[in-house]
Amino acid sequence: MNGKKIRLRLVPKTKTDISISRTFGNKPVRSAKDFKPAKSKAKEALRRTLNTGVDAKLTKNNCITVELNADQLKDIFQATATPVKGKRLGRSFTFQESHVSSKTQIKLPKEIEEVVEFAYLPSSPEFFAPSFVAPNISRFHLDLDDVLRRLNGSRCHRQGWTGRNIRVAMTDTGFAKHPYFESHSYDIQRISTDQTSQPEIDDSGHGTGESANVLALAPDCQFIGVKHDDYSALALETALEANPHVITNSWGWNIDQMTKQELQIQNPNLYFELTDLENIILDAIDDGVVIVFAAGNGHFAFPGSIPDVISVGGASVDIRGKLEASNYASSFISSLYPNRKVPDFCGIVGRSGTPPLKGHIMLPVPNGCELEGENMPRNKSKLGWGIFSGTSAASPQIAGCIALLLSVNPNLTPMQIKTILSDTTIDVVNGTTAHGVDAESGRDLATGAGFVDVFAACIMAQNRCRSNTIER
Repeated sequence: MNGKKIRLRLVPKTKTDISISRTFGNKPVRSAKDFKPAKSKAKEALRRTLNTGVDAKLTKNNCITVELNADQLKDIFQATATPVKGKRLGRSFTFQESHVSSKTQIKLPKEIEEVVEFAYLPSSPEFFAPSFVAPNISRFHLDLDDVLRRLNGSRCHRQGWTGRNIRVAMTDTGFAKHPYFESHSYDIQRISTDQTSQPEIDDSGHGTGESANVLALAPDCQFIGVKHDDYSALALETALEANPHVITNSWGWNIDQMTKQELQIQNPNLYFELTDLENIILDAIDDGVVIVFAAGNGHFAFPGSIPDVISVGGASVDIRGKLEASNYASSFISSLYPNRKVPDFCGIVGRSGTPPLKGHIMLPVPNGCELEGENMPRNKSKLGWGIFSGTSAASPQIAGCIALLLSVNPNLTPMQIKTILSDTTIDVVNGTTAHGVDAESGRDLATGAGFVDVFAACIMAQNRCRSNTIER
C-alpha cells in the first residue's frame, strides 16, 4: 500500500476566518459565500502543499486535491490510512474496489495550518440500491412510460413542457451508451472527474438505469452524467462546472442518527467530509442550482437531510394506480438538523417482500453489469434490462419534473420550486415506510407533502409566471 496513491482533500480557511467546521449543521443566517474557502488562501495553501513534495492541485471550490502515498501521509500528516472493502448490492452498495479511510483526524503540518482549516480522506458514500426480492416477470411492474403517466408528465409534454434548454446533471456510477438512449436521441453528455475515467462504463448499472428516470420525464433536457467514485466533493464540483440548473444524487451516508457533536467525536474524518459537502451544496443552492437527493432506502441519509435540498421519498403504485407509502423508503427526523423532516415529497419507489413488488421499474442497464436481469426470469436475464427501484429512482424522477417546471418558468428559485411541488402533491394516506411510519391524511412524516403531480405543479408555475408579468 505504501506505493499506492491515496487521495486527500484540503479545505482552506475562509476570507474572514469564519470556522467552516464549527458551523456544520448550524449555519448562521448569512450568504453561503461567507463559508466558501478563500481563493487567496487556497493558492497559498497549494504553494505550501507542493513544497512538502506531494502532488496537489486546486479544485473549482477553492479546495485542494492531494495525491500521496502511505509513507507521505504518515510523515507529513501523521495519519494512517485503513483499507475499506466495498459493500455489495443490497439496500445500498459502495464501490467494489478497496479504498482507504481514517477515523482519526488528519493533523495539518505547520507549513499549511495557517491557511488550511482541515483535511480529510474521501470515503465512499452508499449508492441506494434496489431490493433483491425477485418476482416473476409476469407479475406487475412499471415501465418508463408508466412512470411518466403516473407522475402526470404526459400532460406536460402535450403542452410542450419537455425540459428543453434545461441542464440536469446526475452524479452516479457511470452512464452506458445503451441502445434505449441512442434510439431516443437524447442529449446526453457523459463526463468524468479528475479521478475517474470512461464515464460510459458502468459496472453496477445503477447510474445508467436510474438516469432513464430523468429522461422519461424530461426527454428534451440536456442531461449531464458525472461518473462518481468515492470522492463526492469532486463529483459535485465537476457537475457544477457544467453549469446545470438541477443536480440529482442517489447516494449518501447512513449517518443521520447522531448529532454533529457525536459525529465529530466518533468519526472526525467523516465529519470534515460532510462539512465540506454541506458547504458545496449550500453554495450551489445560493447560486440558484436545485439540488435533489434520495431520502434513502431505510437509511438515515445525509446529504438528503440538509434542509435546503429537495429530499425525495417514495410511494408505491399498484396495478390500479393506487398509491401507498413504500416500505422500502426512508422517513425520519434528522439528528444533524433538529426538526428537519425527511422526505419533502415522493416519487415512485417499489415495495420489498412478497406478495409481488409494486412500483418497480424496468430500466435499461449495460450487458454484464450487476443489475442486468434483476428481478427477471433466467431466460430474459441477459437482455440489458433489469427491474428495480428505490429512492434512487425517485430522486431522478423528481429532477425530471423540476426540468419541466423550469420549462414553464425558468426564473423559479430552488425554494420556489420546492414550495410549488409541495403545494400541488397528491395526498398519500395508506402504507408504512421502511422506518415504520404510517401515512396519514395531509402532510406527514411518511411521505412529506405527498406524491408529486408535475402537471399541477407546472400549471401553478405558469400562473406565477403570468402574475409576475402582470405585476411588472
